[in-house]
Amino acid sequence: MTLHPGTYVLRVSHDRGKKMDYKYSPQKFLVIAAFANRTYQLADESGRLLKRRINQDTLRPYYERHKPMTIETVTSTVGDNE
Repeated sequence: MTLHPGTYVLRVSHDRGKKMDYKYSPQKFLVIAAFANRTYQLADESGRLLKRRINQDTLRPYYERHKPMTIETVTSTVGDNE
């Protein structure tokens, strides 16, 4: 897996206290630069750069969720087709 600049990622949470705790931190990061040794320079959501490069093994691509369909959007699209 190669991450390109501009990709959003999640980091592994190393301070998991219990087995059922989340594996990844809920904050998403932006890949700024990729290096040959499989490390990445990241920035948080406010644009601040992290002090250290992060290894690829502790990252996972972030996929934005789509908005769920509501009754209003379904009925408006059905009415448009007639």
